Amino acid sequence: MFSKKNVLELPQRVTAYYLFFGLTAILWLGVGVVVIAISVLGSRAKNARVHQMGRAAPLLSVDYLRNGEQNLQSLVNRIQYESSSLFCAVVSNDGRYIAHTLPEKIGRTALEPVGPRDQWGDVQRIRYQDEQTRTLLEYCIPLRAGDRQLGSFRMTIAETGTVGTWMTAARHAPLAIMFPLTLIVAGGITLRRIVRPIGDIEGQLRQAATVASVEELTLSSVPIRGAASVGWNRLVQQRDVGGCDQALEQRIREAGSEYRHRKMDNLLNNLSDGIAVTDGEGATTFANRPLLALLDLPTAESLTGCSLATHLKGVWDLPPGQVLLDPQLHARSVIAEVKLEDGSSPRTYRVARNPVQTSTDELSGGHVWSFRDITQQKSAESMRDQFVTTATHELRTPLANIKAYAETLTLTEVLNPEQQKKFLNTIHTEASRLARFVDDLLSVNSMEVGSLTVDRRETDVLRLLQEVATKLQPQMEEKQIRLDVTLPPKLAKLHVDKDKLAATLVNLLSNATKYTPRGGEVALRTKVSEQALVIEVIDSGYGISADELPKVFDKFFRSADPRVQEESGSGLGLSLAREVARLHGGNLRVNSELDKGTTFTLTLPL
Repeated sequence: MFSKKNVLELPQRVTAYYLFFGLTAILWLGVGVVVIAISVLGSRAKNARVHQMGRAAPLLSVDYLRNGEQNLQSLVNRIQYESSSLFCAVVSNDGRYIAHTLPEKIGRTALEPVGPRDQWGDVQRIRYQDEQTRTLLEYCIPLRAGDRQLGSFRMTIAETGTVGTWMTAARHAPLAIMFPLTLIVAGGITLRRIVRPIGDIEGQLRQAATVASVEELTLSSVPIRGAASVGWNRLVQQRDVGGCDQALEQRIREAGSEYRHRKMDNLLNNLSDGIAVTDGEGATTFANRPLLALLDLPTAESLTGCSLATHLKGVWDLPPGQVLLDPQLHARSVIAEVKLEDGSSPRTYRVARNPVQTSTDELSGGHVWSFRDITQQKSAESMRDQFVTTATHELRTPLANIKAYAETLTLTEVLNPEQQKKFLNTIHTEASRLARFVDDLLSVNSMEVGSLTVDRRETDVLRLLQEVATKLQPQMEEKQIRLDVTLPPKLAKLHVDKDKLAATLVNLLSNATKYTPRGGEVALRTKVSEQALVIEVIDSGYGISADELPKVFDKFFRSADPRVQEESGSGLGLSLAREVARLHGGNLRVNSELDKGTTFTLTLPL
């Protein structure tokens, strides 16, 4: 792409810097895509096996109760074929194989493999190596009929190799990086075209610096790309027509050099990244405006001549082992991520340091530094991972239950009406859970595009509060939670969206119930002032830590507290509740202390 010369011209240098930083970002993006894809593929494979085990267990249990060992072999063969596993088996309570896809093992004692174990509910996984040194994964789930243990079902598969997983994951990377890579290349071509005339002018001025006499110098016009090229062409024409004296030529050289430096400074100062140049001694010779703002310095003179590494070490408190400060790496390009604790808003920066080469490809000892704020990128990656985890859980669990109970109802002919009713109620409950999750996602999407609205109608809020409390009463009684409802004797009717307000109150009371231990207390209190209706939901539950309290209204946020993680939830309810309050002209606030309870305060204007 670049012509082979001893000195890179200005267009090549500017384009090279632009492509270097852009392609570095694309490279990191590609690696991130592959790593995430590997994680997702591994999670999908594990989830698929757990789902297959959960689906096969009730089928084998029902058939074993009805027909004994008669049909187990055919069922095991079918499951092995459908799951593409190495082999499947049913083990009796006394440890014998009563069905196996390898017939010669039927009747033998089932040996327990030795290796690390993982557990997901009833499903257990053991990783071990067989006689052929293959790494195998054995999934095991007990077969039960009520409280009765019938035996266990085992499925063994070969673990996918690391190279195969990388090859599968790498196929997704080009789709993610192709479009930004195309934009970077197009930007590099455009940038080179823009600065080409300035490079031609620079080349002629460089030639003027090498000739013995200015009279021997031949100047030529450059393509017109702006005021600089027009001015240069006018000077060339004047010199060709009437000649120029030595003073004019000197002014031309000075003007060209000054313009070139000013143009370069303007380009660097208008970048979003912080850029600095240091000499062989580590002293700063240039710093653009974004870097000065990052380091909270008023002018470039505050940093010029000072050691940038020493300044960073003092301001950012970099550890002694940081690669940016390692003197043995001065001749190499290094990149590091630096996390800064700035009060309640920590920031993450990617700092790159690259050695500067001379015209003879030798290292000059100086460096070019770049500073990029990647806080939003890191936050987006975290939110994306949290969304994938939450959505996978919220969709997989009810779907697995619906499918398992539906298959049981389809394949079993001897269920009594009570069992059928229980199965159908479970299917209805899980389907409703799925519907709520989808509705929440649609509401969040409407909220983000600004299309979420409220249908205000005259509503008896006092009656609405009583209905919500009555609706949540059975859920609280099941956990032996005492509900204290304090309502005014009279309350004027308000123009609100009854359905959205009811959903908000149900969400607040349901959260209070879920995250309050058995035997706790939940209070619903209402106060009326001259200008607003104040509704408080108070619980004596787990509470929220001070670090997590500012994030409770963020979409998909869920506390890292293990007690909270045990309960199901999508992390959407509170963000929607706050949006509903805002659309009504009100507000939703939270006060909490860990292990002492939480208070949500909903304020609605009268």
